Amino acid sequence: MRVTCRKCKKIYDIPDSRLPKGKKIAFPCKECETLVEVDLRPYLERYGDAAENNQTDTMGETVAGPVEKEKKKLAGDSLKKVILSKINKLPAMSEVVVKSMKIIKQPDASFKEISEVLETDQAITIGVLKVANSAYYGQMGNIASVHNAAIVLGLQTLVELISIVGASKLLKTNLKGYGLKADYIWKHSLATAFAAKILSKRKDDIDEHDAFTAGLIHDVGKMVLDRYVDERKEEFDDYFSTHQRMMYHAEKRFLGFDHAEIASDLLRVWNIPQDIRDGAKFHHEPSKLKKGMAYIVHVADLIAKRTNVEPKNENAIMETDRMAFTFLDLDESDIAYIIEDVENAVANIMA
Repeated sequence: MRVTCRKCKKIYDIPDSRLPKGKKIAFPCKECETLVEVDLRPYLERYGDAAENNQTDTMGETVAGPVEKEKKKLAGDSLKKVILSKINKLPAMSEVVVKSMKIIKQPDASFKEISEVLETDQAITIGVLKVANSAYYGQMGNIASVHNAAIVLGLQTLVELISIVGASKLLKTNLKGYGLKADYIWKHSLATAFAAKILSKRKDDIDEHDAFTAGLIHDVGKMVLDRYVDERKEEFDDYFSTHQRMMYHAEKRFLGFDHAEIASDLLRVWNIPQDIRDGAKFHHEPSKLKKGMAYIVHVADLIAKRTNVEPKNENAIMETDRMAFTFLDLDESDIAYIIEDVENAVANIMA
């Protein structure tokens, strides 16, 4: 049988011997992910015993298109399998960025080695120099090369610059499904990163640069799920009209998992260190992991939402894990100072 997806027109030639005669079959299209549904019962009626015994050379051609709204949309493990099977088509962190971050983590990392890797990518080099010369790092106009940046700022600070440049191309994206503008996403990511860095200094066993990176890319899963949220816009809108819940609750309800979970899967493919992946995966529910990075990114995310860096949403629901505040020994007076520092940091990095 030849089956054509009505949405993208991909043709599937399925041997009759593999078809369950007299039944309905369905499978996700490999190209557009629409659920292709074929009703084989009419063929049983048409060909009778011959069809039942696989005696026909072909059962013809059928055009399969989207079925009922609630049936055609994959969810849970099926949807995640489709997403991960197309992982190579998703926006990716530059290989140069990932390799540079690995080198810097080595005890014997050298300025020369990291410079040579970064300079193989002109766009990354230009981006690093631009950020290095921003007001935040206090070197405006003084840094002319990656090697110079590494010497003046240090290799560990260079991790921040690389993270910012690597994430900017990925995160500066309009998300139609979530109703978020690229500028909002980028500013929120930066604010969370700087807040995470500040918070990490309260714990000796947390690397502040890893915390910065974890905060910066904690919402990367939204880039992946946006199209699926947009496809279910009506369901999401109906849900929020009757439930005062956060977005990740709706994602779990309609997709079977949330953006934090898919972020962890994506970061694993990119070979991002486990601690950073944990910060992204558990940033909504850190007490499920009970580890420092998850608590830090959780509180950093909340702080970012309270800054003037991003538009205020009076109707936004913010769930706070009090264990995170206990872990970091934080109170409201501490938060006020951190908010001010974060606002200044974002303003200077974008200046």
